Amino acid sequence: MRGVKLILVLGFLLSVAGAACADDETYTLNEVYPIKAEGTLVLYTNDAEIVIKGTDRSDLKLDVYHRISTSGLFVKSKSTPFEMIVTRENGDLFLREEGGDHSFVGFIGSMSEDYIIEIEAPKGINLKLRGDDDSYEIEGINGSISLRFEDGDARLSDCGGDEFELESDDGDIRMRGGRGEFTGYVEDGRLEVREAKFDEVLAETDDGRIYIETALSDNGNYRLNGEDGRIELDVISGGGVFTATFDDGSLRADNAFDTIEEEEGRVKLRLKGGNANVRARIEDGTIRFNAK
Repeated sequence: MRGVKLILVLGFLLSVAGAACADDETYTLNEVYPIKAEGTLVLYTNDAEIVIKGTDRSDLKLDVYHRISTSGLFVKSKSTPFEMIVTRENGDLFLREEGGDHSFVGFIGSMSEDYIIEIEAPKGINLKLRGDDDSYEIEGINGSISLRFEDGDARLSDCGGDEFELESDDGDIRMRGGRGEFTGYVEDGRLEVREAKFDEVLAETDDGRIYIETALSDNGNYRLNGEDGRIELDVISGGGVFTATFDDGSLRADNAFDTIEEEEGRVKLRLKGGNANVRARIEDGTIRFNAK
């Protein structure tokens, strides 16, 4: 009798709990959109793998793949379908995700998400990208690039624009090439730039690491600031006056630099070959200057 009661109770609980779920929700978008040759692509995403390539095409090719897979038991669930909203304004293109939210009550199981965005665009467009836990691969874009994301990774290569604004909290940013003005920030991550020719740099970190390899322009201005991290500047060509300030940190410079002034917490150096103004500040960490 007890066995019968137990079976009835289990059956009742399962009926109340709902049922097992094993489901895939898939969204795809494969379209071509007009955009001005020097227009702006604005993209808002969350937790996507994003690939953007500059090409010789005159329009923009967009491929979006989004898939949610769930498997398990739940009492009840609520979801909104995923969709990529595309709008045009004055030759610019705006992409914004909508929906894709899932919530469960009494859920026991697993859920996975695949989210991939691939874009081929004219080389001369500008980018304004805003993300959360996204990853970015950007190649061959010659317009300005403004990128802000929270926790992910970004890699930029062969980008020939003259204005870069890159910012991340806990992610890593790696860039190869670039010229003009550069602004970069990482809170607790790595900011790395190689083979650049910047005229102006403002790079900052809290607890992360900054590595900049660039040629210095005559009369250029370069600012590198950190709190508890590491700052390293490799000079490809050019020269100027380098000022390093620190509280509990330290400075290392190779033999190409001549000391002009030195006092507690502050050192001024000169590198022959130009008149750039370089200032690096750190509270508790290391500053390093190298000349190649």
